[in-house]
Amino acid sequence: QMAYLRNHIKKLNKLSIKNTAARLQEINSMLMHFHVPGNNLIAEDVLCNITYRMVKHDWCDALQKSGRNPTDLILQDLVDYFEQIEFNSLFQLSF
Repeated sequence: QMAYLRNHIKKLNKLSIKNTAARLQEINSMLMHFHVPGNNLIAEDVLCNITYRMVKHDWCDALQKSGRNPTDLILQDLVDYFEQIEFNSLFQLSF
C-alpha cells in the first residue's frame, strides 16, 4: 500500500489539492481496517511526502524556489501553499 501511495497516485486536474489531500487522509484512516500485521496509520511526514510527490512538478519547483523545504512543513501548511499556487494558476487562466 505504501509503495503504491508514494509512487503511483497523482493529483487529478479536476480535483482541487484540498480535496485530494482530504481523500488521502481518508484513505489513511481506512488502512487500519486491513488485516495486515504491522498495518498502522501513515505518519504525517510521510503524508506530506506523498502529497508533494503527487502534484505537478512546477508546483514543487515553486515551493523550493520560495525557500521552503517540504520536509519542514506540516501537511496543512503544504496543502495551503499548493492551494495558493492552484488558485493563482486558475486565476491566470481566466485572463
